[in-house]
Order: sequence, then structure tokens, then C-alpha cells
Amino acid sequence: SNAIMVLDELNPIANYYIKNIQKYFDDDKLHTINFENPTVKENQILLMAKETPLLESEITKFSETVQILCDDGRLIFNNGKYYCSDAGWKSLDEYSIRDMGHAVRLLTKSYHSEKQYQIGEIEAPIAYDWLYPGALYFHDKITYRCKSFEKKGRYSKASLIRENSPNMTLPIKFKDADITGIYESVENSNFTTVYGPVHVHQQISKYYEKNRLASLKKAEIHDVDVPLHFDFNTLGVAFGLKSQSISAKLHLSDSLTSADSAMHAVKHLLIHAAKMIVGAESSEIDGMIDPTKNIILLFDNSMNGGNGVCKAIFEKYNLVIERALELISTCDCNESAGCPKCTHWDGCSHFNENLDKVEARKILESMGTGKPILEKQLCLKCDSEFSEAFDLVKNDDVKKQEFLKESEINPIRCYYCKNKQLSDEIREKLKEIPHTEYSEKLPNVEGLAKNMSWSALSDPMVGLR
Repeated sequence: SNAIMVLDELNPIANYYIKNIQKYFDDDKLHTINFENPTVKENQILLMAKETPLLESEITKFSETVQILCDDGRLIFNNGKYYCSDAGWKSLDEYSIRDMGHAVRLLTKSYHSEKQYQIGEIEAPIAYDWLYPGALYFHDKITYRCKSFEKKGRYSKASLIRENSPNMTLPIKFKDADITGIYESVENSNFTTVYGPVHVHQQISKYYEKNRLASLKKAEIHDVDVPLHFDFNTLGVAFGLKSQSISAKLHLSDSLTSADSAMHAVKHLLIHAAKMIVGAESSEIDGMIDPTKNIILLFDNSMNGGNGVCKAIFEKYNLVIERALELISTCDCNESAGCPKCTHWDGCSHFNENLDKVEARKILESMGTGKPILEKQLCLKCDSEFSEAFDLVKNDDVKKQEFLKESEINPIRCYYCKNKQLSDEIREKLKEIPHTEYSEKLPNVEGLAKNMSWSALSDPMVGLR
């Protein structure tokens, strides 16, 4: 049998695969289901406690999650049992055990009656982007105009009327977010990557309307009669540039000026690369930048536990950065802001204004050279700390080359006594890492480095930093 694949050369991802067709088949676009999703686990325990009080013996395996729920008041411990509190009941009103998002019902009237009837439903938060008051929505070959949007718990509704229009609408969104916790993190030599829960707030108070075939320059800006505000909890991955530290309870505000154009372009490129590396759909991921804090945030465009995309991005962040750099390096455009084949993104809430291709490439090149920091990596024989040993020779080119040559990336060696620092245990862990072709070639060496950080070995090419 034969298959035909149609690629649009004006799309960054398609343009890359046109030039690197074998990569389309080589890319492992699958990511595993996260059975330990903390948000899902918390809500499942609350649902159990809501049905009947829980005994301590029933939930010993989930002691950490139970403690979190007790600390924030969603669970109450009394007389040896855990009860779902009023706060817990209220939080469950925002959660559906059947799916991961809120359903927005689409209602309209027939020609012969004023009574509304349902023509479909869309899950939030995607529904908010499509169904703000004034938005044109295309459903089942019919164009509708959204007249009103009413939010009510898990089940919101949008009232639509038929409108024969050749136009389309695009929301102008304003975002801010709070990183509410950190599940995992990797500190690199020149940037930080963290994965954890995120609370996102978005507002749509204006929108563009234009003919479907016209450029955005010919669009008209309209006010939303009743601005649409919406919040949701999801999971995200944040990149702190210039060694910016990232902590829980950190507030981010999306802003964009010409001075922020490089970070803006990097956000787009990371989203394109992530979709290729982890197999995400366009609607499954969103992002924002906070230039004042040098942070780029990508988040699952899904509610109540995310959709798994950002977890996969965190696990393969080095591959995502590498692919983003490839995307911008292989585009042959001479535009300072880039073009639809590299830096543009269809989901951009700023409509691809204020982009800087040249500076974005410099940022990605810098991130590409960043490596996980080896924490407390000591030699078993002489107790020299590897990072300190390298600092002693890094300014002497001859000694530095000798040092790196002795290290040979794997196994790691001590500059002073040449002691090898890679154990069989670590070798077996390296074999479990996806996309590593190096683990099979590792020599049979002995010894386990004391206090070695496992996160430092997430990249099998880690050597002396």
C-alpha cells in the first residue's frame, strides 16, 4: 500500500520535515502516561473521602498527598479518619472524574422557535478562545456568532445565532500565571528548567475580525461586550534564562515590547519543537513569557491535571532545545523577525508581532551549550570535587584540553588521579533513558561516585562541566 503526505512549506514543522524527511519517521513522538499525576491523585483521594471517611490504614501509600490535602484544608483528620471538608467539596465542583476539562455547551435557536437547543459542546480552556462574546464560530458547515457566554461550575454555556459571514475572528488575550509548586527541576550551567503545577488566568476583552482571505493588517479591532475572564489549573514547564532561579509561588505576567522580541521568538520555536519531539497537537500546548524575570513558560492547554505534554517536554527538554535551534538555523529566510517557516506560530496571542530571529538563535545556542550541573561529585580516591578541579584548569587552554581528553565524557575521570566514576548501577539507569545510543557503548568500569545527583545524568552525554 502507498501513503501520501502533504506538507505546507510555510509551516515551520512541515518545512523542517520537507528538508529532513527521514526525521519524520525517526522522531519518537510517543510519551508515556503519567500514572503518578499529583493533581489527579489529589482529586481521586478527595472523591474517596467524599463518599465515605477514610481510615489511615487505607491510604498509607498516599501519605504525602494526604498531607498536602490536610495542609490546604481540603481534608480534615478527626478520630482516626479523614473527612472531605467544605473546601474539598468546593474544589471537586471544578473537577470531572469522567474527563479532564469543563464542558461548554453550544446553544442556539431554531428558525421556528425561541427555545434554545444544544448543537454540541467543547471542552475548556480551548472553548474560551473560540466562544467569547462577538466571536464567529464555524460548526457543522454553519457560521454562528457568539452572543453571550455564561460560566457556571463545570458546565458553562455559549449562546449562538446563525450569521452568514465570510469573516473570521481572533481573540486578543492577556495572560498571567502563578507557578504554584515544583515537582521536578534541573539546574543547568546557564538556565534552569522546572516542571510543576501552574495556575493560569486569561482575559479576552478585545478581538480582531477580518475576511478569511485577508491579512491581519486589514482586520478591525472590536471590544468584547462583557470581557471574558477565566482561570484554570494545569501543569507546565518553565525555562529560566540567564541562570534565573524559579521558585514556587512565583507570579508571571505576560508582556511584550520590542525589547522582548527574542524571548517571544524562542517561545514559538520551543512550542514547534515540542510538538515534533513529543507528538503534541497545536491545541494541547500554550505559553507565555515574563521578560522581567527572564522566564519562558509552556503549559498544558488542559485542566485538572494537564494533558501530559509538558511532562514529556520536561523529560526531553534537551531534545526540544536542540530541535528548536535546528528549526531556526535551517530556515533560509533573511527576515530579521523570521517568517512563517521558522518563528511564526498560529496560536500567538500577539499575532506574531515583535519577533527577533537573530537574537532568538543566540539564546537557543546558549541554552544548547548548557549542561546539568554535577552536584557534590567527589572522586572516590582523592575526594576532589570535579567542578572545583575543572575550575583550576579552565583558564589554561593546554591543561583544559588535557583535562577534557582524560574525561572522555563517559566514564567521568578525576583530573588528579584518573579515577573512573561510573558504576554498573548508573550504567543500567542510562540504558533506561529514551533516545540514548551511547549506553550500549559504555565500558565496564567499577565504582560509584558518592552523592552523585541522578538529575545530572539525565543526559547520557554529560561529562565534566
